[in-house]
Amino acid sequence: MADIKDRIKEIRKSLGLSLEEFAKELSKGGCGIVTEKAVGDWELGVRRPLPTKILALAELGQRHVRWVQTGVDPDEMRTKVTINGQKPGKIKTTDTINEQEPEAIRPTATIYRLEPRKMVVKVTSDAPGLDDD
Repeated sequence: MADIKDRIKEIRKSLGLSLEEFAKELSKGGCGIVTEKAVGDWELGVRRPLPTKILALAELGQRHVRWVQTGVDPDEMRTKVTINGQKPGKIKTTDTINEQEPEAIRPTATIYRLEPRKMVVKVTSDAPGLDDD
């Protein structure tokens, strides 16, 4: 989609919400008060939402923030773009891309989505001296 106004409208329509209902749902997301007029202005391209509102839009629509901003979903790009001659769908690890030793141990994060707008992040590591919590 060409403009953010179209993506905002797509999110609202996919949820089956009116402008008023959509504004109320966004306001519940912790980004401050969103009015029906503000949503209408966004969809008409009169105004652009603030970054906090863009985060709430992405979360409510369950889309990537980058998609809301630009129309490009990084998750979709990963499966389509070749990196250093690799076949699409196969991504090199950051160890290989950064030309570091594959044995280097780094913490990893696992994100669990419990329900819309609530997540738990668990950081783990195999490195000595770092505890798993």
